[in-house]
Amino acid sequence: MKNIRATIRALGFFIGTGWMMLKIWIVQQFKGPSLDRSIRYRQNLLQWLLPFMGVHIEVLGELPEEPGLLLCNHRSYFDPAPLLRDLRALPVGKAEIQNWPIIGLGCKLSGIIFVDRNSPEGRMKARNQINKKLKEGLFIINYPEGTTYRGPELLNPKKGMFQDAALNGFTIFPVVIEYRSPLDAWVGDQTFIPHFFSRFGQKKMEMRVSYGKAMRGTDGKQLLKDCSDWILHETERLRKDWYRYEELSKLKS
Repeated sequence: MKNIRATIRALGFFIGTGWMMLKIWIVQQFKGPSLDRSIRYRQNLLQWLLPFMGVHIEVLGELPEEPGLLLCNHRSYFDPAPLLRDLRALPVGKAEIQNWPIIGLGCKLSGIIFVDRNSPEGRMKARNQINKKLKEGLFIINYPEGTTYRGPELLNPKKGMFQDAALNGFTIFPVVIEYRSPLDAWVGDQTFIPHFFSRFGQKKMEMRVSYGKAMRGTDGKQLLKDCSDWILHETERLRKDWYRYEELSKLKS
C-alpha cells in the first residue's frame, strides 16, 4: 500500500509541476516573462499539492510582511515548500538542482537563485543576485548551513549572508523548519527516490514552521549568533512533546 500511495503522489507531483511549467511557458509566449506571475502560479500549485502529498503544516509566529532574508535550518529537499506557498519568495539552491528531471526546469521557470558552492565566483554571483532581488522587494530563502542536517543546532553556518545583511541594512527573519519524524530528514548519503518513496508512502508528513521576529544590525557576527541561538532554542521548543525521538533508533539499526 505504501508503494502505491507514494507512486500516486509522485505522479501527482510530476503532473502538477509539469502543468505549471507548461502554463508559465504558454503565457510567456503571449505576455512575456513575469516573475510575479510565475510566483503566483507556484503558490497556486502548492496550495493544492501539499495536501495531496499528505503534508500537514502547522505555522507558528507571524508571517513577515516586509521583504528580507528568510534564514532557515535545513532538513530536507522539501523544506522550501511551506515558505513558497505562503510568501513571495525565491529560494537559493545548489547548482546541481538545475540538472534534476522536471524539478530543475520548474525551478528555472518559477524563479530560483542557483549557487555553485564549489566556486568562489559562483558564490559571489549568487550573493549579488540575492542582494538585487532583496532590493526589488522579494523574500529570499537561504540556508546558512549549506547542507541538510538533523540538528537541533545549526551545522557550521556560513557568515556571508549575515555580513551582507549587516552591510546593506537587510532585514533577517530566522525560520525553523521541523518534521515530527526524524526519518523525514534527508541527510548523509541517502538517495532521492528511495527516500521519497519511503516518506511519502506514509499516510502523512507532519511539519512545523516557525517564523521569528525581524533582526537587524550592523555587526554580521552578532547577527549570525543571534539567529543561530534563536533557531536552536526554537527547535528545542518545537520538538518538546512532539518530536518522535524514539524513531532515532531506526537510523542506527
